[in-house]
Amino acid sequence: MTSLRKGQIVRSLAGRDKGQILIVVDRFDDSHVLVVDGKRRLLDKPKKKKEKHLQDYKTIIDEKEMVNDCRIRKIIQMFEKNEEVH
Repeated sequence: MTSLRKGQIVRSLAGRDKGQILIVVDRFDDSHVLVVDGKRRLLDKPKKKKEKHLQDYKTIIDEKEMVNDCRIRKIIQMFEKNEEVH
């Protein structure tokens, strides 16, 4: 099992949010993390997800960049645009 870090960009592999790009904001316990997307899941109410239901990317966002939901949305939007190019 990979250990996801705070600020890491991930893609949901299961659940209602399957296929969505999310950002890890904190670790809940050994097998769960808290994620946000800036739209449905806001910084003040993150979603708890099992690590095994997330695909991790090497991209890690600095905690100082995750100041508000608008910034989270922009980061995810830029990541999705760059992912389409590759």
